[in-house]
Amino acid sequence: MGPRWNWGHKLIDKKWEHVSIDKSMINYLKEIKSGNKKKFMANYYDTHEILTNVDAVISPLSTILIEAAIHGKPSLCFFTIL
Repeated sequence: MGPRWNWGHKLIDKKWEHVSIDKSMINYLKEIKSGNKKKFMANYYDTHEILTNVDAVISPLSTILIEAAIHGKPSLCFFTIL
């Protein structure tokens, strides 16, 4: 099926009831939705603030899962097969 980096529209278009997308990621996801593949490096201060204030983390990125564990947050690896 190929890479799934362009599936940002599945996150940005979804009306989430109990999930919040951080405002620092909105423009990044909009860029992905429009077909632009850019490298994105999150500001660590923002990452720390987010991890301090969330209840849990779901991510496909091992580094953020490790950071979540360091912050004492429950975490779940999200990996799509299709």
